[in-house]
Amino acid sequence: MTSTIEELVAENTRLKAAAAAPIATSGVTVYIVAVVVLCMSTVAGVIALTIVRPTADNTPVITQLVGITIPIALALLGGALQQTRTALDGRLTQLLGFTAAAAHAEGKLEGTTSTPRVTIVQTDQVGPVVVGGTRSDDPKPPA
Repeated sequence: MTSTIEELVAENTRLKAAAAAPIATSGVTVYIVAVVVLCMSTVAGVIALTIVRPTADNTPVITQLVGITIPIALALLGGALQQTRTALDGRLTQLLGFTAAAAHAEGKLEGTTSTPRVTIVQTDQVGPVVVGGTRSDDPKPPA
């Protein structure tokens, strides 16, 4: 499976562009509009109540209106949060896949354009050499 440099560059560019696309949040807009309409209707109800009954004590009725509005608004906002979370989770999974594919393409591209690097280590030490915390003549690897 031999790829040319141009194909690898094109694939890498395509994957990076796809990973940078914005997250679609159209489902959340419905919830936000519903919360705004609910709050506006509650305010309109309180104003209408104070206009219709200017001399009566409206506190219990206003408390009931607000008491009904708050849980409904919180439930709608919870739905919006769930929609956003679902969109983000799906997008993050897709982003991880794109990132892995782009890194793979960059690695292939770098492998075709660069020369391999070799590191030679010279020591004056006689006997076993310690590499990575283990001795080179140690019969058993560390656990």
